[in-house]
Amino acid sequence: MVDITVVNWTFDSESDSLVLFRKDAHDHDFSVKLDKDAIAYFDSEKLPCMFEFFNISKVFRTDQIHHEDIEKIRFNISITRKYVEVRMELNVVVDYVLRRRKLEFQTFNNSAIPMYYKDFVFVFNDKMVI
Repeated sequence: MVDITVVNWTFDSESDSLVLFRKDAHDHDFSVKLDKDAIAYFDSEKLPCMFEFFNISKVFRTDQIHHEDIEKIRFNISITRKYVEVRMELNVVVDYVLRRRKLEFQTFNNSAIPMYYKDFVFVFNDKMVI
């Protein structure tokens, strides 16, 4: 089984999107729309390989967020027989103030994705990924 704790991330300020992806993931087999602003991608083994979140600046009620403004991402995915659920907490510096927002996305597990649970924490101010 692939350990998806080895994860990279990118933030595109032009498209205002945050992407978390497995380092070894080269392609996805299918996707699940979690919300109008969130998509989970799965590989051929039905393991999560990438997550894409849109309109991140709107969440923080600001015009624009830059890559270097993101201080911390706490992220978890829980897949049961019925649901795919993603919870994310973002710490972002906006106008020199650290702001924290929690996002939750849930949808039905209509793709028969196997049960799965994983936590991630990315801390950037110390340049450390846990």
